[in-house]
Amino acid sequence: MTFATIVYIPALEGYWAQSLEVLRLFLASLGRTVHEPYEILVLDNGSCPEVREFLVERHAAGTLDQLFLTQRNFGKVGGWNLLFSVAQGEMVAYSDSDVLFISGWLERSKAVLDAFPEAAMVTAQPIPGDLSLHCTATLEGAEADPATECEEGDDLIPPHYVESQRLGLGESPQRFGARLERRREVRLRRGEVEAYVSASHFQFLGRRDVLASLLPLPSRNPLGNAGILDDRLDAAGYWRLSTVDYLVHHMGNRLPDIARELPWLKGGDEVGSFDVGRHSQQTYISGLRQRLAESPRFRRWLKAVHRKSYELLYPD
Repeated sequence: MTFATIVYIPALEGYWAQSLEVLRLFLASLGRTVHEPYEILVLDNGSCPEVREFLVERHAAGTLDQLFLTQRNFGKVGGWNLLFSVAQGEMVAYSDSDVLFISGWLERSKAVLDAFPEAAMVTAQPIPGDLSLHCTATLEGAEADPATECEEGDDLIPPHYVESQRLGLGESPQRFGARLERRREVRLRRGEVEAYVSASHFQFLGRRDVLASLLPLPSRNPLGNAGILDDRLDAAGYWRLSTVDYLVHHMGNRLPDIARELPWLKGGDEVGSFDVGRHSQQTYISGLRQRLAESPRFRRWLKAVHRKSYELLYPD
């Protein structure tokens, strides 16, 4: 299996202040929730020197199998064109580099792909919203298939999952509510496996041959056009599904407050058999120490404090 991600952290201040710690937590949660051999491909889309140095160190240590460094931002779609073309595994798991993985995400995603071979994209998080977007082939195929049970409603996804998604996106109730104005949900069932119609390109599991068959994807600008993958999958007749359980969490640009954002998890902060809250604190402190140690202003201030302390303790 191949795991692929794209990193873009242009600075470690302001909006991006905690982004390196988020990246560390992303990799840690991935490593602790995947229990089979996999290769990991990373494309750095022109991040700042500190992030590139961190990735180069991880690659040298063998944590990353392939690392691609670019001087400019090729965007998500441009990154997909590269990563999906060089992936070696029959299955490709893509994720943005600000996702927290919860135990069972890969196993449940594979179960959906096995039960629904029509699917080309499975996201390990239920996605509430408007199913008129990129889901025509999925809805038409499921409704026409006698082997697939369909249940429809506008509130099938548990409300605590919906709230966790809102918190992970960092959106206000008003703005997030606008996303749900045309909310419609369809839950599918084959045998013992259930899935929701809809998926998201922030994280998904798919088949390499299907993804490669869509390349090259047109990449107009770094920040837009990611929906082209959804469009092409739908136009080709492939299904887009999600697991019924909430098994990945979007962190964004800050370390997550697990007790608040994922309070329904067993143990409150157990993700991938390790304490995310403690790890978040440790990675943040580690990153802060590194930034302080590398700051000329901080070193000058510390030297002045030491000099003043010495003068107070040992006056002439």
